[in-house]
Amino acid sequence: MVSRFLVAADVAGLGNDPVPWPIERKEHVVTMPDSHKIHAITITTSPDAPWIVFANSLLTNLHMWEFIIPHLISSSPDLVTGKSRKPYNVLIHSQRGHGQSTVPPVHTTIPSLASDIAYLLSTLNIPTP
Repeated sequence: MVSRFLVAADVAGLGNDPVPWPIERKEHVVTMPDSHKIHAITITTSPDAPWIVFANSLLTNLHMWEFIIPHLISSSPDLVTGKSRKPYNVLIHSQRGHGQSTVPPVHTTIPSLASDIAYLLSTLNIPTP
């Protein structure tokens, strides 16, 4: 009964979209230079697809992006314009002290959050422009 329900459910109106296979989803726990850990997830649709990075806001974690990610990894036409689109590769992470990421031993600043993203991109071998 459960499997029939799951097949029949049209989550977020994406029931007619082609399933973008293969997609590789990996979870990472990256130890940062000042010893705290950042929890990140990479979703790779294609080695040639551009990368987009999402960081959570205060008092949230990386799960805040769950509803937008299916639209970013889909190659189906845009629902509003009807134009075809190319899927993205996605990096999402929980910032310092949020979700499964640990609290660093130093105060958090905007530059330190930017440094965390740069370090994640480098450590996870994500190409940058």
